[in-house]
Amino acid sequence: HICQKTKPEDVDVAGSAVFYASKDIRYLKGEEEYLLFSGNRNGEGRSVALIRNGKPVATLQVKATDVAPAPQYLPFRDEYLLTAGAFSTLRTMTRFDEAPTTEYPIVTMAGSGKIKREYVRPLFEKNHMAVDGFTFPYAKGTLIFVPARPKEGGGVYLSQGESIRRVWCVNTGKTLDRQCQATEGSMSPDGCHFAFYAKDSDDPKPPFAFGSSLKILPLCR
Repeated sequence: HICQKTKPEDVDVAGSAVFYASKDIRYLKGEEEYLLFSGNRNGEGRSVALIRNGKPVATLQVKATDVAPAPQYLPFRDEYLLTAGAFSTLRTMTRFDEAPTTEYPIVTMAGSGKIKREYVRPLFEKNHMAVDGFTFPYAKGTLIFVPARPKEGGGVYLSQGESIRRVWCVNTGKTLDRQCQATEGSMSPDGCHFAFYAKDSDDPKPPFAFGSSLKILPLCR
């Protein structure tokens, strides 16, 4: 499931997706580099350490819930994406047994173990936009996906500093067949192209899109 060279005891584990989600280890570069959890799994004081070549490098300033089952390396930033973000200007969200919040930030980790958190909800509030969204890093900032109709603010946005702009699902006509929903999204290694499957949304000519097709969205123009 994780496509990594693991410690011998973790090879060929049945139900690996579930196993690694609950186990006290997250592999980064196979058995050479990984995150190791310690402490009470269901209580306070649980810590996360970066281990490289069998030696601890840093204790991360994160909670265990800030780390996804399979952290992703981002070549365009030379960082690891520990978890993507989500936000809501309409309601609160609750993850596991944590307190309700209106945003879970993008959490990334540098090779030194330094943690960075990126928030975008204040930008949408500042622009008086009532939406829910999901956030991912790209080469020049943050990509935000809002799954809603075009007139409700749906689409893909790019954020750089204090600015946001919508770059996909910008045509607000023909709202009956356009939900601005995407699946199977993937960022290119250079962080400048986003590939995803969705129904046509920005071409006003087709009257209705029956099936999804592959879109490759340039982000760094």
